[in-house]
Amino acid sequence: MDVSSVGKRFLEIFVETKRVVSLVAARMMAPLGLGRAQVALLRELGRSGPATLSALAQSTMLDPSAAARSVTALSNRGWIRRRRGELDRRELYVELTARGRRFVTRVEATYSDIGRALSARLDDRDIADLARICAKLSPLATEPGIEPGKRLRRPRARPVRS
Repeated sequence: MDVSSVGKRFLEIFVETKRVVSLVAARMMAPLGLGRAQVALLRELGRSGPATLSALAQSTMLDPSAAARSVTALSNRGWIRRRRGELDRRELYVELTARGRRFVTRVEATYSDIGRALSARLDDRDIADLARICAKLSPLATEPGIEPGKRLRRPRARPVRS
């Protein structure tokens, strides 16, 4: 298999894996009445505490408008609230309510259940392989020269000197 075929096949497998994991997560979160964006926001607020909407959107990798819609939905359910910054009244922070903090424990428990459901089909070698692949690919995220619309060139092999 040539390099471009390997890359294409990897991408196909990765996209299918992401789809399956997303479907499992969505099915298991459905009884809580939450979508992916809402889960991401609740978990982030539970971990990090109050944050601005823009910081939340960035840390959860959500589109700012999707984050805003989710904040409104979660606020309507009484799980989060918005408040003005103490030092700069122009800043608007989002934080969990007491009810929201209690609910986040249910979200985290369900998240753990998702992990157990997925890992029940995997063994230690599967996880090690995935971690190894992720470690190989992670530097691409910050590698200079990777820009939207640009084609990557595979580095040329250099002759080994003996």
